[in-house]
Amino acid sequence: MPVIRTLTPPMKNGLLTSILLLICFTVTGQNTLGYRLESGSSFKIEQHALQDITQELETGTQVITNDIKSIMEFTITGKEDTLYLIDVEFKDLKMFMSSDLYGELMNVDTSIPKENDIQSKIFQSLIGQKVTIKMTATGKIHEVNGGDQLIENMVNAAGFEDDFTRDLLSASLSKDFGSEALSKSYEQMTFFYPSQAVDIGDTWTTHFDGKLASKNTWTLSAMSEVASEINGSAETVLSIKDDQTTMELSGSQNSMIIVDPMTGLFRKMEINGEYKGFSIVKQLGDQEIPTKIEMRLSYQLIQ
Repeated sequence: MPVIRTLTPPMKNGLLTSILLLICFTVTGQNTLGYRLESGSSFKIEQHALQDITQELETGTQVITNDIKSIMEFTITGKEDTLYLIDVEFKDLKMFMSSDLYGELMNVDTSIPKENDIQSKIFQSLIGQKVTIKMTATGKIHEVNGGDQLIENMVNAAGFEDDFTRDLLSASLSKDFGSEALSKSYEQMTFFYPSQAVDIGDTWTTHFDGKLASKNTWTLSAMSEVASEINGSAETVLSIKDDQTTMELSGSQNSMIIVDPMTGLFRKMEINGEYKGFSIVKQLGDQEIPTKIEMRLSYQLIQ
């Protein structure tokens, strides 16, 4: 009859170690995605946003084009518990707005300051100014500090002396450059990672609020030691309200992101969206103007 042998303690320990190693490698194979940033490192991102806004006026169709380019530098200054501390600085900014009916509406290039142009002075004051963000490993922005100082610098650069005009300009700028607005803006660029490990083909969701609110569904499409690809789709609501204009639109957008699996930084991100609804221009009364926006947005890691 065969001899039945039991595992000796050393063999048991060896088997247990092998199982644990197998589990560890399996978990790693499940791709724990996220940022792995080193303190002291820095990188630059080039952004290009192109928007075509089509409005169906009673007098005909108007197409307004916004063409915005910027370069931002991000420097990792440390960690606070589980949060990365990151300084963000504008290095360059170009904004061009035109209408097929009225021609050029805005033309700002911070690399070419215009002495007597208030818009140029306002945006020129952004260059070299820093804000600090606190970000989780998944890209969720926890906090932004420095937005109030940014706005104060922009208001001072405009050169207005009366408090009423300064307060109006400050309130207007805070909608795009205040700490809360910047937090939501940066998060659109950073927050696309899941909170759990995923396999290729798995999906997860993230939610954004703010002017452009969206529910995003992401998919890990491919992964290697060299690069990973994440694709996303989203249902969106665009809501803008100020003293002169109201916009209420809804639509969808698609995203493609190529990331470095070692650092979690994206090398390239492309977002395409289309939104439809209405806008109200105060100068034209309470008329709801049928409005469509087509957006093409790209980010590129350049350093």
